[in-house]
Amino acid sequence: MKTIFRILAFVLPLSGISSFGMPLLPHRANGVVTSVDTKSLTLDPLPEREDRPAAFVIVEGRTRLRKDGKKAAAGERPPVGQSTRIYYRKELGLWVAIEVAWRSKTPLVDEMQRG
Repeated sequence: MKTIFRILAFVLPLSGISSFGMPLLPHRANGVVTSVDTKSLTLDPLPEREDRPAAFVIVEGRTRLRKDGKKAAAGERPPVGQSTRIYYRKELGLWVAIEVAWRSKTPLVDEMQRG
């Protein structure tokens, strides 16, 4: 009888019936930044994805900040009004941002808007 329990204790985690050691998969949200500070970021979600959360927690050392596909400078955050992509997951009841990515405006577009 003990042998059967030992076999089940070994086989069940490998069979996929249980979620032992399975990482939480991140979700994706796109939108425009409405407010940002050192600990949180709030988005205005795109219309087709309004079911996504709007406020996310930024955890220092765990949230990757990427600007133009590269690591953002220390303390750099996306500006208000910037289109942003966020990968997030729910941890302890909070929506935690795993990665925040945005693209800076191209110089050509900036010159066209000024002139």
